[in-house]
Amino acid sequence: WEPPQTEVFANTWVSCYDANIITVDGAPTPLQGPTITVKGVAELFRGFVQELEMISLSKDASVQQKAAVTWDTMQRYLSDLKDATGIDIIRGTDTTVAGWPGFKQRCINQEILHRKFWIQSYLDNVQLLAQGHGAANMSEWEAAKRIGIGTMIGKHAQRALAVKNG
Repeated sequence: WEPPQTEVFANTWVSCYDANIITVDGAPTPLQGPTITVKGVAELFRGFVQELEMISLSKDASVQQKAAVTWDTMQRYLSDLKDATGIDIIRGTDTTVAGWPGFKQRCINQEILHRKFWIQSYLDNVQLLAQGHGAANMSEWEAAKRIGIGTMIGKHAQRALAVKNG
């Protein structure tokens, strides 16, 4: 629902029609293999939901249509994720990565299950927005909690920020 952009900035997501080549400074540049991951999809979906929630706060009438378009886009990303990794996040047929059943593998599997929870919550939020249930209809605390502004930070992240800023 955003028009195509001609400029890309550092640390931003890029979605392109041709998955093999993008143009950088006027020169075609090949991309290196598939880079879609469960963590990346979760971060991307979080950005989609936050943007939609911010639009809904302004009481934009087109938020429902934008949410429907976003839902379709999210489904395509989940399909691409399944094709690239074999992990079906929604249906849960295989949410773990096969391999050596050691500590590292258990950590990877736990991370996938954790991200699955967040991805599902982002999908649920987009469905609510498509039905017209945006953050504008909630209290300030509930809206901030739903959008994720300053409400979801763990104690380890808080300690790291304190060390970094202090």
